[in-house]
Parts: sequence; structure tokens; C-alpha cells
Amino acid sequence: MKEILKKWLHPIWQGEHMWEESICFFEDSRGEIRGGELLYEPADLRLTNHDATIEYELHKDYELEGRRVKLLPGSRIPILARAIYCKPYEGVEWTDWLRLPDGKALIMIYPEVYQYQILATYTHKEETWNTKVNAKVLPGLQKKLDTGEPVHLVYFGDSITAGCEASGADEATIDMGTLGNLQIRGNHYPHMPVWAQLIADKIQQLYPQSTITRDNLASCGSHTEWAVAHMEELFSRVDAPDVVFIGFGMNCMWESAEIFGGRIRQIMDYVRTLNPHCEFVLYPAMVANGEMNTYQHHNMKEFEEVLLTMAEEDAAVTAAPLYSMFCELLEKGKEYYEISGNCVNHPNDFSVRLYGQLVSASMGLDIRE
Repeated sequence: MKEILKKWLHPIWQGEHMWEESICFFEDSRGEIRGGELLYEPADLRLTNHDATIEYELHKDYELEGRRVKLLPGSRIPILARAIYCKPYEGVEWTDWLRLPDGKALIMIYPEVYQYQILATYTHKEETWNTKVNAKVLPGLQKKLDTGEPVHLVYFGDSITAGCEASGADEATIDMGTLGNLQIRGNHYPHMPVWAQLIADKIQQLYPQSTITRDNLASCGSHTEWAVAHMEELFSRVDAPDVVFIGFGMNCMWESAEIFGGRIRQIMDYVRTLNPHCEFVLYPAMVANGEMNTYQHHNMKEFEEVLLTMAEEDAAVTAAPLYSMFCELLEKGKEYYEISGNCVNHPNDFSVRLYGQLVSASMGLDIRE
């Protein structure tokens, strides 16, 4: 377990080794094939299919030009056809939010996209990233870990915190409508747990003298208004937390940063009535699919700035710049269909790992060892 955690949680922005970076060749709206840009120029490259059962061959399946993997005629590497993930809009009301700006087509929620995402493992020269992670040790958590006391973690957020699309998810979460239990499950290579579990496992590995427990109060489709409305009911079901991870934004990215920040503070204030010494890890959502009309106008950057300011002003709070990091992935040449687990608004395994890496780094955990 130690070695696999090291692979999953080694920061992609540090070091000289990349493990199973996802790339995807897909057909865009103009019928052109895009994708295949790696984050670094590889010194060596192992390229496999989505479950690592087929290794693709240089000069037979692909050529490598700098950072770009280029398909060759007759390649065994799959291509995600436009017709698979983009369908005509047929007037079904609940699909309105998936529509493209022309209103005639929509992006499908397609969790099987992972079957078209191939995996690149390679070594490379280290490069500088623009996104800066402020590693901040939470003093209360660190004291408990150093003295071997038990630590209880609680996660509160939307479907990304719940663990949707993680390949090995087996997570008890919350149904948004009924507030009953909802089990999130995944079952494909590499059978990676949700990022909430990765972090708990890593803390337990680093501090075996402490007992780490956790609960996940996240709910698919949830937003800050829902969170404030139901926080008392939900937190009454779990032991008083030592650390609460709060991650909303994907389903409320259009509200003002002032409203967003005010509701996050409401949640924190309430939790502190349960445990005045509770500490918090805050994070915004990743980028959503910019092809869709729904996601072309939002306040996600402002949300992140609000959370980072909270962390600067409160010693018991840290924040992870997730939105900025995912924007930088796109700036470096990654396509959305290479980092998404459903083509719309969920992370794939590569991006789930990035959540774990950034959140861990923001807590000052040494996740490279």
C-alpha cells in the first residue's frame, strides 16, 4: 500500500517522474482529432490502454514529437468519436443544462470516457508551475498526530468530494434529496479509492500511532445553500470532527463570491459550536467543460480567492488552489476530455489524484515520501 500511495499522491508538479498521466484522442465539433499533449517532454515513455493490458508501440501506434503523442495510420489507440459524447438535443427538460451554446446539441454525461483515455508513464526534466501551493500545517491536527491521539476527519462537499468516477470508489455518502445513505462505487483499473480515503490512508501511514477515522457527508449535486440548510442534521450523525474538509462550487458557480464565502463561513461557525478547536481544509472545484453553455460564465476564480483569503486570516484554516491548478493543466495543453471522468464536470482518476495531491500539500503533509 505504501508504494501505491506514493504513486497516487506524488505531486505531478514536483519531481521527474510521471505515473499514468491520462491522454485522450477525441473528435471535436469540426471533425478534427485533438489530444495527446503531455505535461512534460518525456525522456522515455510507456503508453498503455486504459487498464494497462495493452502497451502501444512507438513507430507503430504512435510517434512522439516533443510533448505530443501523434497517432499513426492503423494505430490501436482508440479515438473518442464526437457522436459518442455529443448528442442532438431532444427537448428533454432535465438535459437543458447540458446544451451547447447553439442549443441544438448537448454533451452527454458519459462515465465510460475512461475507456478512451490512455495512460502515459515517463521520466522528464522538472519544470516550474505557476500555481503555488501554500503548505500550511494545521497546529491542532499536528499536535494530535505527534502525541498519538485519535483524529476524526469529516468531508462535506459535492459529488467530487463524494468520490464520483474514482475507479475504486466504495464510499458511503449522502443522498441530496432524502438525506439518506448513498453508496458511490467504481470498479475498473486501477481501482483507486476516492481522494478522501487517499488522504486518510496517507495520514494513517505517516502517523501509525494515531487512529484516523472519517465520515463523508458529501452529496452529488449539492451546493452551499443546501449545505447550510442541512448542516445541523448531517453533522449530528457523526462524531465531533477534528478536521473538516469543505468543497463546494461546481453546482453553484454562478452565485456571487460574497454569498459563497458567507455560506462557507456559516458552515465553519456551526462546526465550531460542536468543537471549538476544529480545523478546516477548504478547496474550490476543478474546471468544468467549457464547451457547454452552462459553464461558460462563472465565479470559480473568485471563489478560490475567497477561500485562500480565509486561510491567510485564520491559523486553523488552510486552502488548496484547485481551480488554478486545473486551469494551468489546460494552459499546458491538456484537453478537457483527458482530465474528466464524465465529459461534463467530474474528475477522472488522474484528476482525482490531483485533488488528493493538492489537498495534502495544502496541509503540509510530506506526500513524496
